[in-house]
Amino acid sequence: MYANDIVEALKRKHAEDIFISQCKTGPSFGNHTLGIFDAWVMLKSWANSNFIGYEVKVDRGDFVNDNKWPKYLPYCNSFYFVCPKDVIKESEVPEGVGLYYCLLPSHRLLLKRKSPRREIAAPVEVLMYILMCRVKVISEIEKGSERAFWECWLKEKQLDRNLGYRVSKALKESIAKEIDAVKHTNKTLEYEVEKYKYVVAALNELGVDPKLPEFQLVREVKRKWEQYKLGGPEGLVDNLNRAITELTSARNRLSGGPGG
Repeated sequence: MYANDIVEALKRKHAEDIFISQCKTGPSFGNHTLGIFDAWVMLKSWANSNFIGYEVKVDRGDFVNDNKWPKYLPYCNSFYFVCPKDVIKESEVPEGVGLYYCLLPSHRLLLKRKSPRREIAAPVEVLMYILMCRVKVISEIEKGSERAFWECWLKEKQLDRNLGYRVSKALKESIAKEIDAVKHTNKTLEYEVEKYKYVVAALNELGVDPKLPEFQLVREVKRKWEQYKLGGPEGLVDNLNRAITELTSARNRLSGGPGG
């Protein structure tokens, strides 16, 4: 586990707070008492200000030989060591200091000892460092720039209007195409229905039930032909066979396929 992994876990824990990694306790030049928190946090509260300092350890030797951590205490109400669970034992944590374990593989933070809250003066040096070195201050819109602001706003408004017009036009064109396709399909179906009605009427006139399955329909038409072939009109069998073919084709198209 790396120190950066633990710092990222602390950052997630304090996502709603003011979180500063590698936070200095004052100016760098000529400051022999300078300390650097691995992470420093200010909770967002006007009524109960609370500053938390974190010292990350991923090596046991670093913890055993560390004698600089007491200099951090004047700059935070609570102070914690944060480490993998096999680096620092809870019994080794100094009095007045808390301990978090960072667990693998999720990098979840587990509180092992809660740090007591100590009353301190507001850490002005740390706050000045954050304001001067870590924060980008964005000024409010001055009166001289109001025109530019409203011009930009109107331009974005026009862009939004143009985008809405293009989207609306594309939707209308797409819907019109769909409507035309449906109309074409309906006309085709109407034509097929008319053909179907014509063939059904013809078969009914011959005394053949058009609802019969295809093989029975063919057999019935042949039987009728046998009855009329001795004096029947020339070409009657061809007409009957053509009627069977058209009826079967039209019925299949209307029902979605053979056997529908």
